[in-house]
Amino acid sequence: MAARQRLDKLVLERGLAPSREKAQALIMAGQVIVDDHVADKAGQQVAVDAEIRVRGETLPFVSRGGLKLRRALDEFAVDVSGLVALDVGASTGGFTDCLLQAGAARVFAVDVGYGQLAWKLQKDPRVVSMERTNIRHLMPEQLDGVPDLAVIDASFISLAKVLPATVGLIRPGGRIIALIKPQFEVGRGQVGKGGIVRDPAAHGRAVEGVRQVALELGLTVAGLCDSPITGADGNREFLILLELGAAVPEEVCVENCIFCKIIRGEIPSKKVYEDERMLVVEDVAPQAPLHLLLMPKRHFVNCLDMAGKDEELVGAIFRKAGEIARQKGYDASGFRVVQNNGAGAGQSVFHIHFHLLAGRAFAWPPG
Repeated sequence: MAARQRLDKLVLERGLAPSREKAQALIMAGQVIVDDHVADKAGQQVAVDAEIRVRGETLPFVSRGGLKLRRALDEFAVDVSGLVALDVGASTGGFTDCLLQAGAARVFAVDVGYGQLAWKLQKDPRVVSMERTNIRHLMPEQLDGVPDLAVIDASFISLAKVLPATVGLIRPGGRIIALIKPQFEVGRGQVGKGGIVRDPAAHGRAVEGVRQVALELGLTVAGLCDSPITGADGNREFLILLELGAAVPEEVCVENCIFCKIIRGEIPSKKVYEDERMLVVEDVAPQAPLHLLLMPKRHFVNCLDMAGKDEELVGAIFRKAGEIARQKGYDASGFRVVQNNGAGAGQSVFHIHFHLLAGRAFAWPPG
């Protein structure tokens, strides 16, 4: 059964009214139609995927979020025709609907909730609904294809926690369009009454914070614009375009990737182990109770091109992974050491590295 919500709130969220008060007035005036029936109670609990319209007015998307993404696509001149996209925080599906109408070939609609995606999108063969899915726990092998583009409209969480996982799911050279919501980026002390951030300086700090996170992840900030409408609670919002660098050619050793910067201490990390040959740190977007990154200090790109000394080093890394798992108490319950090789296998940073995961059930075969 689909989740339910107050009608006046749904009318506002779908962009059918500019304010909660206007939504209530339209409902009481009998102007709001829910699944072909007139609704006259603002507090009526309505399925979040219900068809809602206002007499004489239509919204081009299933929710007002589509208006925000359309502005970004136009402002940044992003053509999504034929692309595979990832919608993070899909909810009702405003972003997904906008992408499909703009020509996207497929959209993975990811959300931690369930029963929210509009019915017309649930039955659209181009949409892969991934409900009850936390983007931070989503593995590349769970997607049937590598997304060219990701769009993000996340609530109650900072983009600093969402972007790292998203970067690992799109192809090299791909793009990310993220909605910046200041109330989730600034400290609680900067959020005013009603959850509104009114200080323009706080807006600037929110945007700058996201920009810094993006740069640390190796992304390029390619565009920034205001959202054409405020959030449902009245907050000013922003849209940012981020670009992921293309894959590093295997014959080229570019020793300035994000992992090289972590090894040199230019990017902070939570170190678990270090010696003259390797560094082990906590993953910034853990997908298991224990999730560590093990990286050689020598930059090399492809495991198929290892020299003899590299093979010995990789063996040492595997041994260290086992030692750490045992120290953490996971030798009996089991653990997994994973290495993604190549963009098609989910590799997003082209510096060989390994993931140590333990503490949750793993399916076999993977995916």
